[in-house]
Amino acid sequence: MRVKQIFFIALIIFTANTLAESKTGSLAVTFAGFSSTEGKLAIAIWNSKDVFLSKNKAPFRSANLTIILPTTEWVIDNLPYGKYAISVYQDENNNNDLDTNFFGVPKEPYGFSNNVQGSFGPPSYEQASFIVGPTNAVIKIKLVQ
Repeated sequence: MRVKQIFFIALIIFTANTLAESKTGSLAVTFAGFSSTEGKLAIAIWNSKDVFLSKNKAPFRSANLTIILPTTEWVIDNLPYGKYAISVYQDENNNNDLDTNFFGVPKEPYGFSNNVQGSFGPPSYEQASFIVGPTNAVIKIKLVQ
């Protein structure tokens, strides 16, 4: 009798942990606005306003994709539910940096989730953020130059 009780308790704990860990969703992103297939698409997913666009802290996830015209698609599975923002740029010369002019204005195509643009600088995390939850998130980002 005691073995059955222990087994039953262990089964409840295992099931609870599995359900807690399964709170992940899927995110499908379509990128557009390319003028060429030169270089690569450098993408960063940020999960906090405290690290958004930080040079000193890594994004939550990142990727480099080959550019396919007219649109490039990226699907991320098993993304924990929460608030995120995406920054992206076309690294046309493959130097792993968003090239800017003397005033700091990007010389390569770039974009943010929600297709927001900042005024006199990049947008805020709140402006670019979106939610990943039980329904699959689908967003489109058009790069600008």
